[in-house]
Amino acid sequence: MSKASKQPKATSTEITGGAGFTYEDTVVAYYLSALLREEGAALQKGVVKSVAVQQSGHDRPMDDMTIEFEDQGTLVNLDLQVKTGLSISSRNTAFMDVVTRALKTRAEDGFQPDRGAYGLQWSA
Repeated sequence: MSKASKQPKATSTEITGGAGFTYEDTVVAYYLSALLREEGAALQKGVVKSVAVQQSGHDRPMDDMTIEFEDQGTLVNLDLQVKTGLSISSRNTAFMDVVTRALKTRAEDGFQPDRGAYGLQWSA
């Protein structure tokens, strides 16, 4: 047995997130359903073309979900943070993390306001 196999592996934060994991699954399922049905999604223009989750390894500050839409031949991205139990307050570290990620997304060199959006999908 190698040394690497003897070391315990960290448990995914997605799994230990409790209800947050279940809510994120619901949000992902909504966008995947739209993708499979070749439909749009609520409050978005265009048809869902791709859905990706947990994109921090791909330099996406808003990393919980990235959804790509095609609107009149133009690809548009929506980057989301998906959270539960969040309180909107400067004292809430989870909320401030979302704000920081939003500001980083907006400041990216490649960000185009007419082709990109970012936001928070939130459940109390």
